[in-house]
Amino acid sequence: MTQRVSIVVPVKNEESSAQPLIDSISRQSKLPAEVIFIDGGSWDRTKDIIRQNMGSAPFKLILVELEKAYPGQGRNAGIAKAGCGLVAFTDGGIVLDEKWLEALTAPIEADDAVDVVYGVYEPIVDSFIKECSLMAYIPAKEKIGPKVFRTNSIVSSLFKKKICEDAGLFPPFRAAEDKIFMDNVRGLGAKIAYTDKAVARWQIPPSLRAIFRRFCGYSMHDIAAGRARDWHYSVIRTYCLIILLLFLGIFINGIFLAAIPALLAIRIFRILYKRREDFRWKYALDPRYLVTIIAIIFLTDIAMFCGLAAYLSRRYGTGK
Repeated sequence: MTQRVSIVVPVKNEESSAQPLIDSISRQSKLPAEVIFIDGGSWDRTKDIIRQNMGSAPFKLILVELEKAYPGQGRNAGIAKAGCGLVAFTDGGIVLDEKWLEALTAPIEADDAVDVVYGVYEPIVDSFIKECSLMAYIPAKEKIGPKVFRTNSIVSSLFKKKICEDAGLFPPFRAAEDKIFMDNVRGLGAKIAYTDKAVARWQIPPSLRAIFRRFCGYSMHDIAAGRARDWHYSVIRTYCLIILLLFLGIFINGIFLAAIPALLAIRIFRILYKRREDFRWKYALDPRYLVTIIAIIFLTDIAMFCGLAAYLSRRYGTGK
């Protein structure tokens, strides 16, 4: 049985990506009944672009304006507004493949016991920096049954509206709110299906400066959301071990200093090995790639510590 779907999209200052996203939804092989954009306080032309499409879009296009809202709060407003029993989520900065919604709804139409469907999200890799980012920090592909693809992301997902409400909706954090929400859904015992046919293509930071700023923000807000274990703990352990080896090398025996580059090499190898499905031989044969990939890894480490310092300053210092 064909089921009606509401698509919910939180946006803020997405004037460059709003029209491509709307166009990609308009080209869907299965059209949604409605698309609900929740603007979290844009000061650019995002809202104007959405309004300009209201009369021509082949679906009901709704704009909800909030004075200030994080993405999770925007999604909560969209869920409340949704008039359909199924709610699909994506974000600004995304372009959807034509069969995205058709593929997301197929598992539920085949088995009404399914509560959640996760599709694929793929970074748009159209520059040297983005190629290096793919190996440095983009989440690795996962083995789902016989296939391997990048999944378990809110930007390519479909939920029964009731399961969203039963899970308590999204918490009011700037980062990690999607992970917390998805963990809560799993905790309810929801039946989850996956499809590699529903592909959302995602714009990633195009420069080292943009990467640094993005990860500084992630770091600070991940800690505020209580999710330091997802990222911070492992990096902090690595650098504590480096400091220990440095101390032992200086004051006990210089042989400990030799362990530092070995430790870093092992860490870099593990990061690259996790992303082996994305590996291309040019990354190993062209030293520019390897040098830049390593530089981005250390840049995200520095950004993590800067975000930690910013959080501590706000929490305990004058910025509280």
